[in-house]
Amino acid sequence: MLLLRWYLWMLLMDDRIDNGSWALDGKLPEFAREAVAGTGADPMLRVLADELWPEVVRLGGTRLRTALIKVRRANQDKERP
Repeated sequence: MLLLRWYLWMLLMDDRIDNGSWALDGKLPEFAREAVAGTGADPMLRVLADELWPEVVRLGGTRLRTALIKVRRANQDKERP
């Protein structure tokens, strides 16, 4: 069921990017920054932060959480000047 929810979320996100206002007014970079920071009031972010992501972490266990922390730290190091 979680995979189906992720698929639907991504399908809706793709439509917003390709066919919605995001395609024209450059809102995607702002959305991406808010998604990484865990902030923002956008309904798509709320679903990601409050429902989808916690379920992935819960099902993934300690090994997944450890791997994700390593990836996040590596990406943060790349962003620093």
